[in-house]
Amino acid sequence: MRPLLLTVCTAAALLAGAGAGVAASNPNHMTLYSVAVAEQFLNTQDDRQRGVGSNPFGNYKDTTPTTKPKTNQPYPGDYTMLSFDIFGNKGLNKRVGTATYTCQFAFDQRAVCKATYELGGGTLHGIGLVDFTRPRFELVVTGGSGSYFARKGDMTSAPVAGSKAQQLEFVLD
Repeated sequence: MRPLLLTVCTAAALLAGAGAGVAASNPNHMTLYSVAVAEQFLNTQDDRQRGVGSNPFGNYKDTTPTTKPKTNQPYPGDYTMLSFDIFGNKGLNKRVGTATYTCQFAFDQRAVCKATYELGGGTLHGIGLVDFTRPRFELVVTGGSGSYFARKGDMTSAPVAGSKAQQLEFVLD
């Protein structure tokens, strides 16, 4: 009985302390705030040009030239990498970690994004489709390390009114 009680207490302490100051009365639900600190965009236009005229995957010949962009929107295959500071409160004065997103664009400013949230006690990993024309998005939390080992769930991001921050709602199993 004592080893089971010790295991349960240790697990509860790890989950309650996860995030180095991320106060969570419910370890399965965390509210955090993110602020972008860096962005890098990678234009893959040179790769698009190589496909004009011949296709390396068969004998298909492309008869139409690559067209010039009508706007500055990203094209399929372009990447963006984003870095964020993560805060434990809406006042953005209690930094509890960082996040990195790596996104590859498809069509219409939609991208598949992989996210890593580095919080005190461990990391959380997520993936999902982000529509960069909309202010809200959701990612699936696929796992983690440390205090978040094998945790899964969802993360919803929404803008904070009157602020440069996004509110991140994590619901974990």
